[in-house]
Amino acid sequence: ATTQAMIEAQAASAIAAAAGTNSPTVVSVSLSNKNAQVCLTTSQPVRSIASKIVGIGLTSVQATSCAATNSSVGGAFEIALALDNTGSMSRSAGGKSKLDSAKTAALSLIDQLSNSGASVQFSIVPFSTSVNVGANYLGASWLDTSARSSIHWQNVQRPADASWLPASRFDLFSQMNTTWAGCVEERPDPYLTTDVAATSAQPDSLFVPYLWPDEGDVDGSGSAFLPGMNIVGNGRGAKLYSSSYWNFGGSGNNYLYDFGGVCVASATDAYEAADVADPLSRGSGATKLCKYKGATGVSSRASSNGPNKGCMDNPLLPLTSNKTDLNAKINAMDAGGTTNLLPGFMWAWRTISPNGPFTGASTPKPYGTPGNAKIIVFMTDGFNNWSSNSGYAYKSEYNALGYYVNNRLSAYGGVAFPPPTGSPTYDGPTSSNNWRMQMDSALLAACANAKNAGVTIYTVGFSVPSDPIDTEGLQLLSKCASSADHAYVARDSSSIVSAFNNIGSSLSKLRLVR
Repeated sequence: ATTQAMIEAQAASAIAAAAGTNSPTVVSVSLSNKNAQVCLTTSQPVRSIASKIVGIGLTSVQATSCAATNSSVGGAFEIALALDNTGSMSRSAGGKSKLDSAKTAALSLIDQLSNSGASVQFSIVPFSTSVNVGANYLGASWLDTSARSSIHWQNVQRPADASWLPASRFDLFSQMNTTWAGCVEERPDPYLTTDVAATSAQPDSLFVPYLWPDEGDVDGSGSAFLPGMNIVGNGRGAKLYSSSYWNFGGSGNNYLYDFGGVCVASATDAYEAADVADPLSRGSGATKLCKYKGATGVSSRASSNGPNKGCMDNPLLPLTSNKTDLNAKINAMDAGGTTNLLPGFMWAWRTISPNGPFTGASTPKPYGTPGNAKIIVFMTDGFNNWSSNSGYAYKSEYNALGYYVNNRLSAYGGVAFPPPTGSPTYDGPTSSNNWRMQMDSALLAACANAKNAGVTIYTVGFSVPSDPIDTEGLQLLSKCASSADHAYVARDSSSIVSAFNNIGSSLSKLRLVR
């Protein structure tokens, strides 16, 4: 074991190496704050002017200096770990999977900083297609429980003369005899890339529960044009084929019979008439609310067709210093889904934002609190991905940003990689040609807003040679980070651990405090 004498000897040796033959004498060395702060008192004989006048010899002068880690200088850290849990994380990083490697790296960082003497709290935000905030928040004031947000009913019709109209998406889950898994959709502009507090006074600031709509029925025959393009109200059995109507054979999440529930196979039925008139559904049944009422056999799992398809199974963990909870959350991570970077980043930011929605014993401190640092560590093994579906009227798969046709990113497009002078930007209606530019631009806007609020951002691109992140993806992460020195690229299972350890070291560097 290291003794006090050994510590003082090491201090004397270091001082002698720096000061030479006239080095001061070490009087004492003290360690405090879990060895995160060291104070050194030295003595140096000097001959002052006064001593010459009165005829005395040398006078001994003592001085004390203290050095401490950044993490122990009278403050605290709030650190959000946004960790990619997409399906590609199951692939090899050399020796073990990327996800297992990321788990090791995150656990190591937590140990490193938790043992540094700092006051440290972490949040864990697993992300893929969406982010799960936790089904335990059902009924929370920041959720859109009364369907007031402009995006709440974006993909369904609510005819005024309908026999039944649900109060909210939560009502749909209840009517289908299934549960909301805990995912939410991203807010529309101007709240998409900000941490503005959710309030009922601003309906679009509320968080809408994630619900992938039931998509139009298709025929199992595999015909080029499928039955179900119902424009006369005769139901599925009419088997109408027409090239003037959308081929809904491309729908990827069909879990309800479009004439089930309280739907009526009649051209005069309010739901049917509204669906026929809808410019996208055009009689396919996609917008009909009546089919949700009293439905049975609907899966609540993210991996199966149903309203929660694409929802992360593993909910985020708000700020805590409880290592048992942190370790359990990380070890429970599983790979699945596609890469949607914006929700992962935004929910990491929200877990350390004083604007909520998370409150309680570990409520994030206000911005600018002396001695308190807010950190995001944002790790991904890929780049934004939003699968198109050209054979489907809504043109894409559903995620936390809706469908392409919902145009929730339409204001973005020229920020991430500005096109050459005179070339068009990528804003406007979202399509298979511009979705990535819009997703990237929205992420950079979010990164800029977080940095302007005082958040320090580290990014880690887990780009293994057999499954690399492309150049644009790595540039995106570098631009998101607080500086080039805050952007790391890991090539294998060992280098991602090194990247996280380096982040921990940069947060724990010694600084002179006295």
